[in-house]
Parts: sequence; C-alpha cells; structure tokens
Amino acid sequence: MGIRDRLGHPIPWFWKQYLYTAALPTYSIDRVAGDNGRETVTLSWDDPAFEMPLPVVVEGETRRLEMPGGQGKLEVATGTAVEVDPQGWVLAEGPEKEACLARRKDQYRENGAAAAADDSSTCGVAAARGEGE
Repeated sequence: MGIRDRLGHPIPWFWKQYLYTAALPTYSIDRVAGDNGRETVTLSWDDPAFEMPLPVVVEGETRRLEMPGGQGKLEVATGTAVEVDPQGWVLAEGPEKEACLARRKDQYRENGAAAAADDSSTCGVAAARGEGE
C-alpha cells in the first residue's frame, strides 16, 4: 500500500519540498491579541503550497495542527505557552530553532558531549508566552 493510498489523497507538496528543494521548509509564528482575553496563534509555512501538519503543545496537551494552504490557527488564552514541534519530529526551521542549536553547540564546546547530552531540550521550537512580541 502506497502513501497516497494510505492518506487517501496525493501529497505533491511533500515530495517537492523534501526531494526537489535544497532548503528546509521554514515556519513562522504570529500572535494577535483579541479583546476577550484570548489570542490567535497563527503558524505559517514560508511556501503556502507546503501543507505539512505541525505538532503543537498547549497546556501540556499535544495537538496536530493541520496547515491547509500552508497556514494553521489556534485560539488560546492570552499568555498561554504554545510549543511547536517540541520533540523535533518535523524536519524544518522555525523562529527559535537556530538559537537552540547554537546554545547546544556552545555547551558541547565548553563542557563536552556529556553536558550537551544532559540537556533535555530537543531544539523543538517554544513560542514565548506572547510577552514582548
């Protein structure tokens, strides 16, 4: 059984991005406060044709955020932490991933492999609580 049969639809955006493009896909995070104590968190792929769903963690609950048209939205209470791909399952770049990787590289350089391995972070992206954004 092929992937198309298993999913029930073709995924040309996946093959185009991972087989025919050298750069990793990149997503961005935008938070817009509402006037009801809630805010909308929007995740967007740099290529709107790329529709890879992203795992997100909100208040300890892991969700699969579908990304039709390269964009997905969720509404949360203002200031709620939203972690995007905290396990690093999706091969992609995000807003804080580069900083995390640089931090781990510095840890390795300063303290050796054991110290870097002790860091429980997987360099998944954690979106800040919306403060100062």
